[in-house]
Amino acid sequence: MQTKDFTWETGFTFSKNHNELIELYGGKKDDVTNKWFIGEPIDVNYDYVFDGIWQTDEAEQAAVYGQKPGQVKVRDIDGNKVIDADDKQILGQRSPKWIGSITSTFRYKDFDLSVYLYTQQGAQVQDAFMSSFMTFEGNYNQLDVDYWTENNPSNEFPQPGNKGKYYDTMRYIDVSFVRVGSITLGWNIPKEWTKKIGIKNARLYFTTNNPFTFSSYKGFDPEWATQNTWGTVTGYTTYLIGTKIEF
Repeated sequence: MQTKDFTWETGFTFSKNHNELIELYGGKKDDVTNKWFIGEPIDVNYDYVFDGIWQTDEAEQAAVYGQKPGQVKVRDIDGNKVIDADDKQILGQRSPKWIGSITSTFRYKDFDLSVYLYTQQGAQVQDAFMSSFMTFEGNYNQLDVDYWTENNPSNEFPQPGNKGKYYDTMRYIDVSFVRVGSITLGWNIPKEWTKKIGIKNARLYFTTNNPFTFSSYKGFDPEWATQNTWGTVTGYTTYLIGTKIEF
């Protein structure tokens, strides 16, 4: 879009990666040990299904499964009152189902604004953040979330110190997000101003990288959710003010 003083340019990218296991070892039989299933992606998560938290009025039912109120509940898929390997299901896939981006640049007279957004959708990973800060043991219980207590019958997070043996099912987290990758605002100083002091061209600009991320993810950064939290890899935001001068 272009007028005398205004220009708007926008570019889009979209990528979808589909992978599917067609055959294993010359046949159509699943390899459950390696979590490989015919007709499914190669990188699926296969485990018990998180089904909330055992409540006080479910104490007798919980006892059937050797559990107590306040602990993580998993779904009894076959309904035989026993939680075993037959109750595991495919929960999701570790690779994104699709990714995309949008870049828009606006120019008005001597000013310009560029905005870059990108997104990753459909990936599910085992969250290292939750492992580090939500183990519900000792000093590691460091997050302000809706924990279950007798006076707060949450159905989201188990009672601290009473997580139960199926807590790992909570580690499978959807890490879909939309991120503003960068914003740059610039001003090309009018040449009638700069030529008076012997400058051919001059530009002032402000840039920020990764200023905003929109996601339901509770950890530091959904893009790095599989990394541990002991000072290795997390996202960061930068701000830069700069100038470009040509003589």
